[in-house]
Amino acid sequence: MTFLRDLPESAEDCLGMIPRKSRASTRHARDRHQMELVEGHACFDRFYELFVQNKRNLGSPVFARSFFARLLHLYGAEALIHGVRCQGRIVAGVLSFVFRDTLMPYYSGSEEAAERLGSMNFMYWKLMEAGVERGLKRFDFGRSRAGTGASTFKQNMGFEPAPLHYEYYLRRGAEIPSVNPSNPRFDGVKRLWRRLPLPLVRLLGPPLMKYLP
Repeated sequence: MTFLRDLPESAEDCLGMIPRKSRASTRHARDRHQMELVEGHACFDRFYELFVQNKRNLGSPVFARSFFARLLHLYGAEALIHGVRCQGRIVAGVLSFVFRDTLMPYYSGSEEAAERLGSMNFMYWKLMEAGVERGLKRFDFGRSRAGTGASTFKQNMGFEPAPLHYEYYLRRGAEIPSVNPSNPRFDGVKRLWRRLPLPLVRLLGPPLMKYLP
C-alpha cells in the first residue's frame, strides 16, 4: 500500500488534517513535552544513531553512515534532515527528499520512550507544515505492507492507503518471492539481530544490505 495526500494551502491547517486521537497526541508532544522541530545537517549524527537503533529493534540490517552522507551530498537542497528536540536532546529524526512538488520522508528513527510521548506524530505534523512553507503541494508517506504497524500509524495520521500493483516474470513452476519481514522463515534471524550490540549492527549491517532486495 502507498500513502499520499495533498497538503493544505496554509501550514496552520496541517494539524486539522490529523484525526482526533493522533491530533491529541501531537498537541501533548508540543504543549506538555515541549517538543520542537529542528532542521539542518547538525542533526545528521543523531539521526543515524536513532535510525540504527530503530532498525536493530525491528531485526533489520542497516545502511552505512556513508550511504546517507552520500545522499545528502548528491541531492543537496532536495535532501532534508530534521530532528525532534525534547528537553535539549534529539529524540527522533527523519531524512526526507523533495521531488517536484512532493515531500517524501524516507528514513527515520526515534527513541522508544519518545514515541510513547508522541514524538513521531509531532515530527510528521511539523514536517507537513515545513512542506507547506516551502510551497510543496503533496506529502508522500511512502509504502507500507497492509496490516503492519507502519501502515496503521499512517492511517491514524489521516492518510488513506492506495494499493500498489506489482508484476513478476517467473520461470515455470516458480513462486512469487516472499522476501519481507512478515515471512516466518526470518523470525529466528530477526530475534538474533535484535540482541546484537549497536556497534556490531553498524559493522555487519552494511555488507548484508547488498544482498537484500
